[in-house]
Amino acid sequence: DHGRYDGIQRVLFGSGLRFWLHKLLLLDSLSYLSHGQLSLSLNRMILVDVDDIFVGEKRTRLKKDDVLALLATQQRIQTMVPGFKFNLGFSGKYFHHGTSEENLGDDILLENVD
Repeated sequence: DHGRYDGIQRVLFGSGLRFWLHKLLLLDSLSYLSHGQLSLSLNRMILVDVDDIFVGEKRTRLKKDDVLALLATQQRIQTMVPGFKFNLGFSGKYFHHGTSEENLGDDILLENVD
């Protein structure tokens, strides 16, 4: 409602706010109607936590190709989310407890720590 009759602009919702898009539209409506005074920042924080990266039975752990794919995915995400890094948790007790291929994967992971 542009407020042509009473001078009060309105945004009307014909449904509840359970649908995620309606929640976004409500926030956008508040920003629009308040001329930016009730705006929320579009900055969002994202974290992908991979826990116990070295823990696992033999033949189930990361190999070289898996680690390279993880690094490539991290780089691809960084094009959209600057500074993005996977958060890897580990238990050093299980380091190099896989097959020779999996132990190579452990080494490549550590070579790419920064």
